[in-house]
Amino acid sequence: MKRIMSAALLLIAVWLLATLGAGIMFFYTKMPAEVKSIGDGYTKNNRCAWLYGRPVKRSFFSCADPSTFEVLDYDFSKDKHAVYRFGKRVKGVLDPRSFQIFNYVYRGDQYALYDFAIIKNFDGEFIDDFKLIANDLIDRKTFALLSYPYAKDKEHVYYIGKRIEDADTESFSVLLDAGKILRNRYAKDKEHAYYIGKKIEDADAESFSVIQNLSDLLAYDYAKDKEHAYYIGKRIEDADAESFEMIDKQCSRDKNHVYFYAQMDRDGRCKSETDL
Repeated sequence: MKRIMSAALLLIAVWLLATLGAGIMFFYTKMPAEVKSIGDGYTKNNRCAWLYGRPVKRSFFSCADPSTFEVLDYDFSKDKHAVYRFGKRVKGVLDPRSFQIFNYVYRGDQYALYDFAIIKNFDGEFIDDFKLIANDLIDRKTFALLSYPYAKDKEHVYYIGKRIEDADTESFSVLLDAGKILRNRYAKDKEHAYYIGKKIEDADAESFSVIQNLSDLLAYDYAKDKEHAYYIGKRIEDADAESFEMIDKQCSRDKNHVYFYAQMDRDGRCKSETDL
């Protein structure tokens, strides 16, 4: 009986040692590689990717694929399976492999355009419950970015994805390129001038131009044509276009008056600041 017990204990000990050894071997052969920074708060190794220490997860049980994971910009990243925004999967993207960032408004893959998520595919099908940018089919082959946030295809011009009715695609141009921030507001074509994608009634397109002040490059809401001056796309009544000039983003003047935004400065708010 003692021999049997001894043999059983020996077998158990051997099994435990074997199990422990297998566990140690598994641990060392499957140890994750060193975590490396890949920019914008992202890190990854051979097992997962993280954003500021939180795993980027493709599903509840699985991480983003580290071998194909890449950071696109501060907001977006992707792998071969999915696109992620702030480390969370964006549902509805048709082709993560070809997904790319155009600018702050437009993102797309080979099948669709997106605005923070999918909006509409090029067969005109509305996807999920995301915001629809274009009300009609965008021509993918000719779609091109102008200056943010304007874009066009062979038939239409768009401002933040909304079609600008009657805009002429061939002659359309953005009048001020102020970079990525939403400052490129004035535009024109051969017939009309536009502010934030809306037609400025009765403006003369040929002579229409944006007024800039070198002392305040962030002031971008004034414009004029041969007859009138404008503030945020609205005519400044009685302003003399030839002598009209901007003082700063609040104040302007012509040979007859001083204006506070688009109104005559009857209270002297501009004079005290500009020594007029």
